[in-house]
Amino acid sequence: MELQLLHEIGRINYSGTDILQSLESAIGITKIDLPINEVIQSSLELSWTRNPFDRLIVATSEATGIPLLTKDQNILTNFDLAVW
Repeated sequence: MELQLLHEIGRINYSGTDILQSLESAIGITKIDLPINEVIQSSLELSWTRNPFDRLIVATSEATGIPLLTKDQNILTNFDLAVW
């Protein structure tokens, strides 16, 4: 969703769907079947950020145990599974 919104406001050139399809082809990225209510509940504990997308992304990484690749300094400082 964040990728799509960034595309819609002109910050990135490709739609969220295009990016995900490209990553799926290039590196085999797959979608996670995770109940959204579990992600949202976990995101409520992340008071170190006010960004709702960051909360959802971090909560998903936390719920799955999959490291989060990011250059966001706030996430890198506050979330142990974040790497750059």
